[in-house]
Amino acid sequence: MDLHLYLDPLFLGFGADVCVVDATFGGESGASECSALRFLPLAMSPCPSTEDVTRSFSAASAAIRDLQREGISTVRFVTFGYITGSGSPHLYLLDEGVLVIPTVFCALISALETAMTKTFSGMPLAVLRDHLLDFSSLAASPLERTRWSRFVRHATGSHLVPSVDEKWVGEWVRQALWARQSVLATALDAKADQDMAKLKSRGKAIDKGVLVKQQLGRLERDAVAEFMRVVDSFKTAEPKPIDQLLNTLTGRPLADARLPSVDDPETAREKEEAVLDRLAEERRQANDLTETVKRLRDFERSIKNALAINDTANLLATVYQLDMHLTMHVDYTHWAKLLKETTDLWRTICFKVKPSPDKQVKAECAKFLSNMTEGFLCAQKRPKVFFDLKVHTSSRSKRIVIDLFPDVNPKAAENFRCFCTGEKGNGTSGYPLRYRGSAIPYAVKGCDLIGGYLPDGDSLTSMTESTYGANHSKWDHNRSLIAARRAGMVLLMDEAASQKRGIQNYREHGGRFMITVASANSAQHCETAVGFIPDLKDVSFLQAVSLMTDFRQPQPAPTQFTLGDLAYGPQIELQPLIVPVIIQDCGQLPDQDD
Repeated sequence: MDLHLYLDPLFLGFGADVCVVDATFGGESGASECSALRFLPLAMSPCPSTEDVTRSFSAASAAIRDLQREGISTVRFVTFGYITGSGSPHLYLLDEGVLVIPTVFCALISALETAMTKTFSGMPLAVLRDHLLDFSSLAASPLERTRWSRFVRHATGSHLVPSVDEKWVGEWVRQALWARQSVLATALDAKADQDMAKLKSRGKAIDKGVLVKQQLGRLERDAVAEFMRVVDSFKTAEPKPIDQLLNTLTGRPLADARLPSVDDPETAREKEEAVLDRLAEERRQANDLTETVKRLRDFERSIKNALAINDTANLLATVYQLDMHLTMHVDYTHWAKLLKETTDLWRTICFKVKPSPDKQVKAECAKFLSNMTEGFLCAQKRPKVFFDLKVHTSSRSKRIVIDLFPDVNPKAAENFRCFCTGEKGNGTSGYPLRYRGSAIPYAVKGCDLIGGYLPDGDSLTSMTESTYGANHSKWDHNRSLIAARRAGMVLLMDEAASQKRGIQNYREHGGRFMITVASANSAQHCETAVGFIPDLKDVSFLQAVSLMTDFRQPQPAPTQFTLGDLAYGPQIELQPLIVPVIIQDCGQLPDQDD
């Protein structure tokens, strides 16, 4: 048996991170998997803390003891999927005598860091650390779930350690470099300029494209060689006690760096209370407009001072900064309240700045007022709809509230609202135009949920017909007004595009929709935003659901990049959920007056 240790957020009601120990059993019929053999709630954090890591090893030890009590004593190894940042990956030994080896993903990241540091040694350290060596975008890719395919005996003969083929390693290195191709291309271009300047000073010349290609090939070879070196070192390296890893992470003496207890209900209760307290504090801070009002009054004073001395450049910059501040930091639901609190600011802009004889100031002021007017209208007339979702791991349904965008994409938002209420009955194809009873069967793990499918026997039928008809082509698509690369956005998915001479493509939509659960999502420019989920706890719940994909599905073989990949980034593979999420009920909520 092989145990695999993951630090992944799964569904636990509060969206908390958990450590999962799953197992692969070998037998005559081949390998079979037992998912979530034991799991341990951890803190809600984007990156597991040191305490979380130590508690995860405690979960692995407890799982091994559980198996031993059941008479299963042959646990060959435990894989550890956490990058410690302490140099090359090492082998460690649990107190139960089971070897802990790093995952393929850890070894790959270590090899890439070493190779890139060598290749771009002349670049500033900050650029290397913040851009080239930031591999967080690979965490949700198939690379993270890759498992060691071959094993050999350790030099001492008592443990199994990984053994890989160089061709297999080269394939994964190429995939990792492709996933970082935009940042890598910029770095290679800058490196080529440096090298060409050196060659030119020596009286030599070489084509820049050839030089970039040579550097990329050298980087790939160095990464493969470093990966092979790390794996080869596993065959002879003596495993270190697990306490040494904990000592490195915690900085405490070995005597104090021990595994804590797993089954500590008091600790679990304290962590749950801490999460709830933090959410309550975040909500309180979001609704507290005191600092925002102070900042707006500072803008008001700056505008009046610029008007008093007729400083056009400063006035233009201040209006632009005010527009950006409200766009980035103030939620639309508070704009109407801010209008009452800072009336003098808006009067100054409308009656003194807008009539300015300077064309740039007048244009920027008109743009700012247009944006603010849109925000005020949104806060006043934005309807709310809801989904009651039934997840197979829970006996109760979970209500998700969605605020729609009828002022930005009116036809698309009305189409989505009608699907929620079911008021349009059946479509021309005979299928109902409503989400009640439909399924959310697919996900891009940790990024998106894909819904709008009707159960049809043992299969699913996609809802491609809109409430405006089967081939409604003139669909509003103001993609520049709402950014889709945010968590909690609801978008209608693109079904087709109608090409018209001299006019931008119109988008055709039906009932299929996407809910983004992370800012690093797969939404494209052709999807139309129809609403967003304001409650972050609801978004956290949906992100946990998106992680419950059936990772036992075979992964597609790596392919070369296409032009679409180069334009929009690598396309993350859509995976089915273990069990589809069902929309038990949906509808429109009544308007609430403040």
